[in-house]
Amino acid sequence: MILAFDIVLAGCFVPLALGIYWKRSNTAGAIASILVGGVVRLVLYYQLPEAYAGLDTLIPPVLSLIVFIVVSRMTRDVSKPNHEALTYAPTDEELVKGIY
Repeated sequence: MILAFDIVLAGCFVPLALGIYWKRSNTAGAIASILVGGVVRLVLYYQLPEAYAGLDTLIPPVLSLIVFIVVSRMTRDVSKPNHEALTYAPTDEELVKGIY
């Protein structure tokens, strides 16, 4: 159970926080961050010696943050941020038609 929550923390906290507050965030950065954070947390859980317990929870979010920023900056022309989606409310007609 702890491992499952740590994987979600390592993979999803950074994209959630930066996706809301950082205007340069994009989809490619979020996906890369989720994958790297989750995989690094899982690998460290099985590979890190018992003497370093705790670091397997602290290191993945930091790496996730670095990957998020680097990938978002590298793909800023390919994958444009869409922050208007946070405040957009579809009309009733759009909902009935299945557009959103």
